[in-house]
Amino acid sequence: MRRIKLYESFESSKKGSFDIFLEVIDELNYKFHNQEYMNTGIYSYFFQTDLINIDMKILDLFEFKKSLPLAYPTMKSIKDKRITFYFSVKEMILEYGFFDTDKELVYKIGEFDINVNYLKSLKNRCVISIKSSLNKSNIRYVFLLNKIKKELLKIFNVEGKIKVLDEFRIKISYDKKLFKDEDLTEDNMNNHINNWLIDNKLYKNYIGHAVITDDNLNIYINTKYIASKTFNTTTNNFN
Repeated sequence: MRRIKLYESFESSKKGSFDIFLEVIDELNYKFHNQEYMNTGIYSYFFQTDLINIDMKILDLFEFKKSLPLAYPTMKSIKDKRITFYFSVKEMILEYGFFDTDKELVYKIGEFDINVNYLKSLKNRCVISIKSSLNKSNIRYVFLLNKIKKELLKIFNVEGKIKVLDEFRIKISYDKKLFKDEDLTEDNMNNHINNWLIDNKLYKNYIGHAVITDDNLNIYINTKYIASKTFNTTTNNFN
């Protein structure tokens, strides 16, 4: 999981400024991709393009965009770095700008509040590759999953690998060698998960279950939204 850092200088903006940002990216024929877009530290979603070739054409496109006052000076200062365009969502705030891929550092040039359906409304060519992810995005539930991330690391007080799987599910995996053989039954683990959720006052929003493989103990925590006939907790897939 990446620990993306923030460059200190940024400016609040409105949705219209982000529209201009996307229009410029369309004109430059860059596209956002969704590789590991839900596993980027503090962000619920983090989308970026391929590396930008910052030449005079790009600088000229941004120089006179009054609604993006930080874009041109920021690009001039970082033009020799390995940079992509990015936009991300943290809680209910969308931010955007440039991302230094070597230092994993964001240069944020704007941010604004959004509602839960905003991502689904984006129509630009640059989001074509991520449109399926945007269409199924549910910011409210991803926010719930991000809230439980730190707490989930404490469920057994041993080291595990944690990953957000989709808008509704988070998974933490452990090497089976960390546990006693007599404890490693799915019934025991499911009881532990349920008690942990109750003890931490998390049972209202989440359900959980264990899956034991040859090598690993996998704990899945799901938002209660998918505790329905459309989701099979045994196979961990949607029906």
